[in-house]
Amino acid sequence: MLAKIIKKCNVMIWNGNTYLSVLVSTSHVT
Repeated sequence: MLAKIIKKCNVMIWNGNTYLSVLVSTSHVT
């Protein structure tokens, strides 16, 4: 149960980091 929650949090953090890096790269392009 706890491992599932931690895994979900890690996925959310990873998705957030990916989203931020995409934002940064797109803002540099424009």
